[in-house]
Amino acid sequence: MVMLRTLARWSGGLLVAFLVFMLVGHVFGEEGALTFSGTGDGLAFLCFPIGLAAGLALAYWKPLPGGLLATTSLMVLFILRPDLMSQPMFWVFLVPGILHILGVVLSKRV
Repeated sequence: MVMLRTLARWSGGLLVAFLVFMLVGHVFGEEGALTFSGTGDGLAFLCFPIGLAAGLALAYWKPLPGGLLATTSLMVLFILRPDLMSQPMFWVFLVPGILHILGVVLSKRV
């Protein structure tokens, strides 16, 4: 159980660092400020990277709500943008949230 939670925290921390790096690079890079072409783009942005990063950050203190927020954010993103389901990288982003949920569920059973 400890190994599962440690893996969830490490993978979540690395993913949050990557998301912050990606977001800062986008905002201060050549693209400039964030612009959305519609409401769907804004909602997708709230799911990824904002909802995912917020969920994984919350999971450090509250693993179940944080894991659920991270996982739900990506599931909503898949509903808004079904084309992303064919991208393996977005499925990898689910791993830390699922590990946090599994860590809580399995520790309750033992």
